[in-house]
Amino acid sequence: GIAFKEDERIFFFFLRPFIKDLDSLNPAWDLINWKDYRYFDIPKSRLGAVSTSRGCSHKCTFCSQQKFWHQSWRARRPEAVVKEIEHLNKQYGVNVFLFTDEYPTQDRQRWERLLDLLIERDLGIYILMETRAEDIIRDRDILHKYRRAGIVHIYIGVESTEQETLDLIKKDIKVETGMEALRLIHEHGMISETSFILGFPDETRESIKKTLRLSKLYNPDFAHYLALAPWPYADMYEELKPHIKVQDYSKYNLIDPVIKPRSMSLKEVDRAIIECYQSFYMGKLTQLIKIKDEFKRRYILSSMKLIMNSSFIVDKLGSLGKIPAQVEQLIRKIEHTPVEKTPVSDPEVVTLASRTVSINAPFNDVFAFVSSSENWHRFINGLKEIRPIKRQG
Repeated sequence: GIAFKEDERIFFFFLRPFIKDLDSLNPAWDLINWKDYRYFDIPKSRLGAVSTSRGCSHKCTFCSQQKFWHQSWRARRPEAVVKEIEHLNKQYGVNVFLFTDEYPTQDRQRWERLLDLLIERDLGIYILMETRAEDIIRDRDILHKYRRAGIVHIYIGVESTEQETLDLIKKDIKVETGMEALRLIHEHGMISETSFILGFPDETRESIKKTLRLSKLYNPDFAHYLALAPWPYADMYEELKPHIKVQDYSKYNLIDPVIKPRSMSLKEVDRAIIECYQSFYMGKLTQLIKIKDEFKRRYILSSMKLIMNSSFIVDKLGSLGKIPAQVEQLIRKIEHTPVEKTPVSDPEVVTLASRTVSINAPFNDVFAFVSSSENWHRFINGLKEIRPIKRQG
């Protein structure tokens, strides 16, 4: 079913039933220019996006996906998924796979069969995926299979550190579930990623600071602090409508606040979100020195190099012209590479960098990291708008 406007008339075609046999869909992989598909966090990689299922049967009120899929879930046969992965690996050299599913693990029997087949094939691939926290706990007895199958990066939506908020958005999990799931992911040597939603009508600066403090306690490898932005068809839209101050849907990007809390302005929410990113990730940068797992350390460091230069950073914080050289010294220390220039003391590096550096989601579009000062300044000078940074203190 589609809808479109022609001249002054609107045409609408009724919704069609969902395709029952997802294995009948055969992507035209031969039409892709595979040289364009790299995953910068893993050297010499080629990235492919594969769907093993569609939909989600849960009822999170802030999420549009459960409405889009009518709270349904359909899955492909494990054998068909592995056959496609093996084809992409051998035919096109794809060695990093992003599972695009909202919820690939819903059926445990099917999911474990998929893991067993991947282990049996032993393709030497890397898999990135997302799922629900309770499934990680459910699968604690087979999490070793996750890693053996090639899964290296898992995103779970914790969303809040307050049980009242989780109940409000019908997340259907307990606060301790998210923390335990992240711990289990770490325990089995995988990269953990999660998100926290900010900007509810009752939000305050104090509540955001509490969320930040607890998010550090949860200790994911990557955390995202997202501005609540319900689309008109989301279940909670009508409830939040009186608090929505932005009607420009291009701003409904989980970065720009569109809901005004009772005791905060949109600008204050915006600034608080930036401060969460700054505080969390500068702490992570200093912790990298202690990570003994070489793959994990290089993976996280590579992500930070890339996302420090995202458009999100530039839009929110303006020119960062002098920061990369200072951050680079800390990065070189992490990589155990000697710094030729006079090093800045670690506390000074952290203080200067934390005032201006923020992080965006690893899977968002990012600018390639500019390691040399010459390239960095060429990049900065090419931007149309460069706003001076207002230093703190």
